Amino acid sequence: MNVVDPVIFGYMRFSYLGRSDVILARTAEDQAERRRILYAPERMEQRFHLFERLCAPSLRWQTDRDFRLAILTSPELPLPYRERLHAITADIPQVEIICDDAPHITQAIDPWIARQPIVHQTRTLHFRLDDDDALASDFVATLRDNMGRVPDRGIISRPAGLFLADTPDGPELLAKFEPFIAIGFALVNPPGRIHNPYGLRHAIHHRWAPALILPQEFAYIHAAHLHADTLAMQRTKLGSARAEHARYHAGRPRRFRQAVKRQFGGHNPEHFLRIIATSPARRGQAETQDAPT
Repeated sequence: MNVVDPVIFGYMRFSYLGRSDVILARTAEDQAERRRILYAPERMEQRFHLFERLCAPSLRWQTDRDFRLAILTSPELPLPYRERLHAITADIPQVEIICDDAPHITQAIDPWIARQPIVHQTRTLHFRLDDDDALASDFVATLRDNMGRVPDRGIISRPAGLFLADTPDGPELLAKFEPFIAIGFALVNPPGRIHNPYGLRHAIHHRWAPALILPQEFAYIHAAHLHADTLAMQRTKLGSARAEHARYHAGRPRRFRQAVKRQFGGHNPEHFLRIIATSPARRGQAETQDAPT
């Protein structure tokens, strides 16, 4: 396995204090307030719960392991959390953890890209992933198989995936379809081009760049939970996911179950439902509801 000079690179922010495209970064102007929100123990426990049980396993079960993934965090990340992050990823050789205090995440990613010799020699592909989501086992392999079909500065989107939601009715695993979703959104760079998928607006970049949409097979799991940084936005997507699932998958439960197992490490839907059902956010909500008034 070659993980020294791959042509496929991924990027993940892990409680990055600098600005990016999450709502927290745009609404909390005071740095101390952002730090308080970002590193609140209840938020961090929820993020680690999903990162350890959902996101990190999806990196391990990739059929094509010739890629590198940079996890961007901040020096302000408390030491126990930093040590925990290193421990979880210790057996994933593709991962490199980077602490950076750049004011915007693109200013941390681009210098890292520039230090990779291969990006100056040939075409490279760059994708993004959040720490509470997951990729299908064929994700990297499919990007590699198709990057030659995309012109320089073009993008690849895999819109079909799963919505793992903690809803008032209980945990749900639903099929969803969202073109140009941020999860796994990929950008092809020509030799010498330093540009990362956080440096563009994934939902509308196809207006200016060629795009390849690959709708076959489930490509990701999108987790919606009480400590998601885009919680309000995720709530609006629940209805569309339920409609998508009812229209195309509810009448084919066996086919749906087989597709989940095939794409996500051999796990049944119940495996992922348990991850949400046992999350710290859900336990905290139950304790609040049960507390005496």
